[in-house]
Amino acid sequence: MRGGHGWVCAVQAREVRPFWGRAAGIFLLCLVSGYLAIASAVVVGFRATGVSKVGWLDVAWPGRWERVAPARAGYFIDRAARYMQESNFGGAELALQSALHLNPGNYEGILFLAQLRHYQKEFFISDAVFERLLDTFPERGQETAVARHDALLTRQRFAELAGLSLRMATQHPAHAPPWIRSALFALSLEPNLGDVLGKNAAAVAALPTTVVALLRAEELGRSGSASAATQLLTGLPGTPLPPYVAAEYVVQLLRLNERDLAEAFLRRHSPGLSPLDQEFFRMRIDQASGDTALVRLDSESLLTQPLSRATVDRLAAWLVEHPDARSFQRLDQLMRKDENRPAITGWELWVAAVACDAEQEADFWAQRAGAGTGDPQLSGKTIRFRAGDLTDPGAVHRLIATGSFPREVMFSLIQRASAAKR
Repeated sequence: MRGGHGWVCAVQAREVRPFWGRAAGIFLLCLVSGYLAIASAVVVGFRATGVSKVGWLDVAWPGRWERVAPARAGYFIDRAARYMQESNFGGAELALQSALHLNPGNYEGILFLAQLRHYQKEFFISDAVFERLLDTFPERGQETAVARHDALLTRQRFAELAGLSLRMATQHPAHAPPWIRSALFALSLEPNLGDVLGKNAAAVAALPTTVVALLRAEELGRSGSASAATQLLTGLPGTPLPPYVAAEYVVQLLRLNERDLAEAFLRRHSPGLSPLDQEFFRMRIDQASGDTALVRLDSESLLTQPLSRATVDRLAAWLVEHPDARSFQRLDQLMRKDENRPAITGWELWVAAVACDAEQEADFWAQRAGAGTGDPQLSGKTIRFRAGDLTDPGAVHRLIATGSFPREVMFSLIQRASAAKR
């Protein structure tokens, strides 16, 4: 309206102000709704591409945005694992690069990169990455060492495996038994034994004298001084040995073809061994005597007891090295019908079936293994390995790298291939 001072609003000021408040409220509501809609669209996009660990609140609330990059990195690490199973190493490398770009300090991503480089035989790079992990994540040193151990075992780099195991045994005495066993296994297959022991002299000097005696006996036996090696092993004080050391003495004596001494040693130190260890060393001694019927009785004795995961793993490993179709069929029958059977991957029984030329059983456990690896020789129903393939070190390497085997079975697979090569 027109007033004395020109045109003015006809609406009272007190009535105008609520309008602008409502306008501002509507604007803010539209802004928030748009923001939430965009956040929801982003979450849907993440879910559509497989990034399931990013929640709506992680996207919508700025205080949680730092969780998005690690979640996306985890997605790319999972993707790299799938590519590895499909033997698509280029895809795995690209996925890992994406993961580490999003989260450069991601332990799992760096570890995966080290394993991938090692599988591709880029040992200089993989060794450096493993060392970086040990320096950057000292609190996860044991985890890193175990992963490196398995990588070295898979590629059958026995000198490096022995060195790592010897160092870990001295640095972590509480976990020494498995590391010493791995060291002895690696050294038994390493042609340059003296060089490896010399390079790791400091670690060897820090070991218990009973373990050093095992290493020395291996050297003597390798150089043709079997009698001196036997004398060294049997000239110990009569005090009980730690169980893991006593077990390795039995193994070493059998390797020196001293069956009777090994049996006497087992009787003397059996109180310190677990019942399962005693049963398996009894089998080893009977196997050394060449009495197949007695070995089958030992095996049957084990199968009359409640099956544990450890028993199944050890039996599968035994059958890989010492194939016996009858013993395997008995184990197979028990594992199929026992509703309380231990949880297994299926890989251990599949490879035991292959070793024993049990084709139908191998097909059954191949399906149970769910070996969705993308490799036509290793995938699901199409696994076509034969017993003869287990004597090929290259085939065994590919098998161990692809399958999910207990370490006992891995040792036996490598031992069988190495024995065939010698």
